[in-house]
Amino acid sequence: MVAQRYFEALAADDWDRVDSLWADGAFVRVVGKLKLRVPDEWRALIERVRRSFPDASFELQRVSSDGELAAARWRISGMFDGEPVSYT
Repeated sequence: MVAQRYFEALAADDWDRVDSLWADGAFVRVVGKLKLRVPDEWRALIERVRRSFPDASFELQRVSSDGELAAARWRISGMFDGEPVSYT
């Protein structure tokens, strides 16, 4: 499953592999908060999160898909040790 490989790459901070799993023109929508172009805007947000939560771990909880579209429910957890992360 592409989503599983994606979250494994994200957890490993393997941005070459993360980038290779996105379709051209894709985006990430953080429900109720943001719509981010990939890879640049999404990577910038994840890098800010990692600076604030150096031990951040990513857990894929559920994936729903329809053809080439997919939605993932995931969880990030870690110990806060940095600057607050703004989602605006």
